[in-house]
Amino acid sequence: VDNDAQHIFQILPDGTLNPGPAYVIIVDGQEAQYSVTGFPASTALIITANGGPLSPGGCGCSEQFDVINFQNSPASPVTDGAGAATFSLGASLRSSGSTTMHPDSTYNGTGTVTVNF
Repeated sequence: VDNDAQHIFQILPDGTLNPGPAYVIIVDGQEAQYSVTGFPASTALIITANGGPLSPGGCGCSEQFDVINFQNSPASPVTDGAGAATFSLGASLRSSGSTTMHPDSTYNGTGTVTVNF
């Protein structure tokens, strides 16, 4: 990625990739797909997702990406008669914009997905 400014790579909940011109795609990203159970039947669910920094592993480098702007589809999933639902989750990857190169590496981080009703 050209890191002279912050750049966004977006993966929509339907799997559409919007990398922007600053990114070079090596392997396509993919939306997350979830199936949940154990909720009351015919109940609207509230999906909350939070990400954080992704750090390169094994290289001693400090340049990170941030995972931001989560979107789920459907926007308001509703459980079926058995209390189950499925949804997809997309997000954006943002470069740091520090002018330091992001190294070729595996990037790791953690995030949370919370499902409430």
